[in-house]
Amino acid sequence: MDCFGDIAGKRLLFLGDDDFTSIAVANIRKASGVTVLDIDNRILDTIGNMIINEGLEINLENYDARKALPTTYNQKYDVVFTDPPYTPEGIELFVSRAVLPIHEVFTSSGLMIRWVFDKFNRYHGAESIGSSSSLFVLDTTSKTKPLITGNYDKPIYTNN
Repeated sequence: MDCFGDIAGKRLLFLGDDDFTSIAVANIRKASGVTVLDIDNRILDTIGNMIINEGLEINLENYDARKALPTTYNQKYDVVFTDPPYTPEGIELFVSRAVLPIHEVFTSSGLMIRWVFDKFNRYHGAESIGSSSSLFVLDTTSKTKPLITGNYDKPIYTNN
C-alpha cells in the first residue's frame, strides 16, 4: 500500500482489524498515526500485546460499527482500512462508516475503485467466501457520502 502513497506520513484508521494489518503497517513506522476500532476485545488485546512487545504506536478503541461513529473521528484521517463482515449489509455499513473519518471534506455520494487485489487475504475455514478476500482500494470523489449515518440494527454477520 505504501507504493501508492497511502501510508507514509498519513493518519490511518482501521475499522475492524481481525487480519491484524494495522500491526504490519505500524511496524514499518512510516504512518503519522495508526488507530484501530474493533468490537472484539480479543483482537484489541492481541494488538495491545504487540504494541508492548514491538514498541508500536497504535491507538486502540472498542467500537461497534452498528453504532454511529463518534464525531471525534470525523475528518481526522487520510486513509481508512476496513475489514467488514462478509454480507452485503456488513459491507454497506462498514463502507458508510469509513467515509466520515476521511480528512477531506465531501459533498454528496460515490466512491471510485482505484485498485482491486484479488485474493489479498486467505482464510482457513471460510469456504463460504472462497477461503479468500480481495482488497479494494477506493478513492473518494467530491460526491462521496455515507449511505448509513445513524445507528444500525439489522444483522450484518453471517451467523446472525
